[in-house]
Amino acid sequence: MVRAMHKQPEWKYITASVRTGNMVKENMGKATRFLLARRKYLAEMHSDSIILRDDFDSYHQQELNPAMWSECSNCEVGGHCGVIMHGNAATFCEPYGPRELTTTGLNTTTASVLQFSLGSGSCRFSYSDPSITVSYSKNSSADWTQLEKISAPSNISTIIHILYLPEDAKGENIHFQWKQDYVLAGDVYEACWALDNILIINAAHRKVVLEDNLDPVDTGNWLFFPGATVKHSCQSDGNSIYFHGTEGSEFNFATTRDVDLSMEDAQEQWTEEFESQPKGWDIFGAVIGTECGTLESGSAMVFLRDGERKICTPYMDTTGYGNLRFYFSMGGTCDSGESHENDVILYAKIEGRREHIPLDTLTYAAYKVPSLVSVVISPDLQTPATKFCLKQKSHQGLNRNVWAVDYFHVLPVLPSSVTHMIQFSINLGCGTYQPGNSVSLEFSTNHGRSWSLLHMECLPEICAGPHLPHSTIYASENYSGWNRITIPLPNAALTSDTRIRWRQTGPILGNMWAIDNS
Repeated sequence: MVRAMHKQPEWKYITASVRTGNMVKENMGKATRFLLARRKYLAEMHSDSIILRDDFDSYHQQELNPAMWSECSNCEVGGHCGVIMHGNAATFCEPYGPRELTTTGLNTTTASVLQFSLGSGSCRFSYSDPSITVSYSKNSSADWTQLEKISAPSNISTIIHILYLPEDAKGENIHFQWKQDYVLAGDVYEACWALDNILIINAAHRKVVLEDNLDPVDTGNWLFFPGATVKHSCQSDGNSIYFHGTEGSEFNFATTRDVDLSMEDAQEQWTEEFESQPKGWDIFGAVIGTECGTLESGSAMVFLRDGERKICTPYMDTTGYGNLRFYFSMGGTCDSGESHENDVILYAKIEGRREHIPLDTLTYAAYKVPSLVSVVISPDLQTPATKFCLKQKSHQGLNRNVWAVDYFHVLPVLPSSVTHMIQFSINLGCGTYQPGNSVSLEFSTNHGRSWSLLHMECLPEICAGPHLPHSTIYASENYSGWNRITIPLPNAALTSDTRIRWRQTGPILGNMWAIDNS
């Protein structure tokens, strides 16, 4: 990484390979050859990047690691239900008695989110089994506080859950527990469920550049990579991360940790800071003020009244826009949301069309601290007249389930001078013809809760927005050998918590691909 000096551009990289060029002031060295060849390193506790991570494949015996798990009632580690994400999982199939899994005491002072995968895999699922409650306790107390109640799996899909940790769940001796609610007397559990890839991220040491030459590997750069092995493959130069197409999972991807790619001087094309009543907006159920504290600066639009709570921008010419941003909070110093019924929906509407185009769901528990929301304005929304709206699903009345917004602003698709790049090499098929195989390069700015393509194609004859000749979907027809990719990062991805994902979007079985720094 080279920092900006005397008006020269600052270059920050998420790199799979870096070469010296005219725009780079020093050779950053041979960079990412990706990940690790031996999966045992994924189990980790209390490192600079990870507070807890367990893929249930890493302990030397096929059982729970006692350093991580203090209690397991009627669960076993293995492949009893097939693949949940990759390899083994913690499975719960005993029809009688309690089903629960509890961590040891963790220092979560600098934690951000709890992430885990839950599903029934190849085992039987149920429409009637009771829910699974995720809770935490402090200082080995017997009192548990609910984080989320999750329905037991009712189909074969695995779901990746992302739970934001409240301040109360952050401390020096915090336990987390997954526990299925009890069945009625005389009844039994009908189905199985399983947990895999459990992760608590340490937010204290965010990197501004990600590079890893595997010698030795820094496992803190990566979260998970189900379906892959790191080895010499596909005629790679040394190791590559290799997806062999035989995994029985619906997930084949590699994800980086969160990286700080925030901009110092964003070039807004339009702003609204709510220091006075804005003109041309549709606003219901709100007042301008500081009832919920300061979000970005000064006053905010606070939604605390009875009745409908909704805000819409005026219709805008968005043909030159690529990124909508605003600050959002729910709760904090105000009354917080209590369930997903209190969530706020972000959607777009194009003039002359009836439908609402959903963009994101701002969940009730994720924004107790004011946070920046960064959303892609996709090519289909780049029109002469598009507006953006936020609407709360429901609330319990005056001064209940309160939320606030501040500093709406929009940015172009790309910064005026490119400051952040990603480079990598990709091979789809590894020498064999595999029609239909494709990989999407995506990013997330909310710890993986939602994902967007890094770039979407915008051709002049079919798209009114800025011309972009290529999307970041790589198809086997065009990338059958090793191809070197260099891409500027869009404004929407330039936040303080951005992670990158390479995800296979075509059929998995029999379709091989690899990433390298060839």
